[in-house]
Amino acid sequence: MKKILRVGFSFFLFLFVSCDSNETLLESQETNVEHVSVVLEDLKYEDASSRLALSENMTEYLWQDKDTLGIFPNVGGQVEFPITGEDVGKKFANFTGGGWALRGGYFYSAYYPYNFYNRNSRVIPISYLGQVQKGNDNRNHLRQYMYFASAPVQVANGVLAFNLQHAGVVQRLTLTMPVAKNWSSVSVYSDTEVFPVKSTLNLQETGGPQTAISYSDRISIELNDVKTTQANQNIVVWLVFPVTTASTHPLKVMVRDSEGYAYVANVTKNDGTQALASFNKGTIQLRKASPTLQSGMNSGISGWEDSDEDYGGTLK
Repeated sequence: MKKILRVGFSFFLFLFVSCDSNETLLESQETNVEHVSVVLEDLKYEDASSRLALSENMTEYLWQDKDTLGIFPNVGGQVEFPITGEDVGKKFANFTGGGWALRGGYFYSAYYPYNFYNRNSRVIPISYLGQVQKGNDNRNHLRQYMYFASAPVQVANGVLAFNLQHAGVVQRLTLTMPVAKNWSSVSVYSDTEVFPVKSTLNLQETGGPQTAISYSDRISIELNDVKTTQANQNIVVWLVFPVTTASTHPLKVMVRDSEGYAYVANVTKNDGTQALASFNKGTIQLRKASPTLQSGMNSGISGWEDSDEDYGGTLK
């Protein structure tokens, strides 16, 4: 008789614990998200010498008014979160759960910049083509090509906390130009197609793995209202690069003036050593060059092939 009672009590206890666990799980799944917080990761200096070359902090990315980030659940479509009010000018952003329809029991990933047409969180498109800088040493264009993504996270105590990391690399290129000219474009190139200029980002996996779609031997940027007024004056150009690990391939730069003439040089680090096609995610590079006029490379890019000199690239 005692054995029967002991078994009966154990079975009752099992049912009680099971029901309690199921209710806790159900409650967690049905809990609304009460708060969403987002932190933008700072860029990291690629080498120690870079720190000494900056007179101001250029590693922070701050929210601007009407910036918008997207949040994807592991199942379902995305929700957009616009940056407004007191979050503008900061690298933090906070949202109340409100009517965002985010619930517990799911994994969520955040990314920036938001695109209404993104429907699959595993194939977020990235492109580094079409960069344009307006004015010397101007960084306003960077935000169109700086992609951020977080690892998938779950709701904890009604809070979703995202840490957005850079998906690419920023390069500040200081060019000492030999003449006074209006400058129209810059191309940083290598000796083969090592740059994944188009790719997709997977938000559902930690680390945001990227899949390359197309490669190029260069990253180019159009210049508007960038000029020198005397010989050996600097222009500063900011470019965004994809992650690249082709560390055996040297970098060169070609600068075009408004008349189509080309100026070419090796790209170097601050210490004067040759820069290579190696770009680590989430870093900022400081590079420089002193381009000189190249004969046979004027009046259009076709002159690249017409020149007798070998410039180590296949710009078209």
